[in-house]
Amino acid sequence: MAATMGSAGQTYTRDLAEFAVDMRLGDVPDAARHEALRIFIDCMGCGVAGLVAPGTRIAIELARDERGPLQANMISSGPASVLPACYANTTAINSLDFDVYGPEAHLAPVVVSGALAMGDAVDASGADAFAAMCAGLEVGGRVGAALRRVGMGEGGNIGPVRGEGNVVFGAAVAAGRLLGLTREQMHHTLGIAGYSATVPTMRKFLGSNLPMTKYDHLALMT
Repeated sequence: MAATMGSAGQTYTRDLAEFAVDMRLGDVPDAARHEALRIFIDCMGCGVAGLVAPGTRIAIELARDERGPLQANMISSGPASVLPACYANTTAINSLDFDVYGPEAHLAPVVVSGALAMGDAVDASGADAFAAMCAGLEVGGRVGAALRRVGMGEGGNIGPVRGEGNVVFGAAVAAGRLLGLTREQMHHTLGIAGYSATVPTMRKFLGSNLPMTKYDHLALMT
């Protein structure tokens, strides 16, 4: 992505990084804010419901004893270090597959978990956490549209290479905003996020017997 030129001679990655840092909640159209709030509420409901899933319980037990300088709350399960807390919360929200699908892939659980956990860790305001969530959904959705739609076959069939790597960009934007990253730092963050995205194995997963690792795959990118 970084090798492709965007506006004014910049890379597309830099354009996205600048948008991610500069966007303000007042810039978000009312309809988009309403949808983002609906996504947030939906994720919270899915997260509570997902506490009954075996995979969620495993993730929470894994994260429970992790401690670090930045901590966040797991859904109905107490505090943990911010990264394990994100992992557990994303697993909970996605575990029953009832979460909002889109914009592009199961982006919502990852972005909402990232914004809430990092907002919790740095004691951000509700408005700042919500703005970070909106920015993450926008950037993650845009990247997903570029990466995923070209792999769709005729009639909406899933192409031979398919995954949800775009969600990592949404999480990076949400967390980066709440950490107060500069434009340059966000640019590097998006590059690192892309390098760290998981291999697109969704096609292989769909041909299997729906293993529990489906939810692990998504949560690892939070």
